[in-house]
Amino acid sequence: MAPSELTVLGATTSRWGGPAIWFQKTVLPIGQYALFRYPLLLCGCLCLAAAAPAPPSENTAVAFFKSAQCEPATNGQRTELRHVLRDLLKKPARALPRLRYRDYSGQGRAWSATTLLEYYCLPEHAEEIDPDRFYRDVRTPDARSAIEALLKALS
Repeated sequence: MAPSELTVLGATTSRWGGPAIWFQKTVLPIGQYALFRYPLLLCGCLCLAAAAPAPPSENTAVAFFKSAQCEPATNGQRTELRHVLRDLLKKPARALPRLRYRDYSGQGRAWSATTLLEYYCLPEHAEEIDPDRFYRDVRTPDARSAIEALLKALS
């Protein structure tokens, strides 16, 4: 026997124009009526599902370094990028968030490692780096080999 209704989780913005998103559970009858009556609600659900972040099991550092195209504009930026990659390989995990590097203009102690990587490297799937997860993931053997390959390519 086929189900007679469909439960959909939809999202709407605040009616006062605020940035808040309110989720609402709606039970819809199955059939053409549901598709024609609630197309925006169904479309909104599909968009939210497509924009979901990477699953927690994926190593963010490996995904970043294997697909990243790093092209610093100057030799100074290339040197600073190599410095960050060497630190990611050699420094202890608890020290990585506190380290600071020169920015694109050469100003010292301006950027964290993740900020520098976001500015100089373009991964296949552009997504903001979560520093806590990235520094944890960078310690895995797969991430270390991806960093070493990128470091070799920059030399």
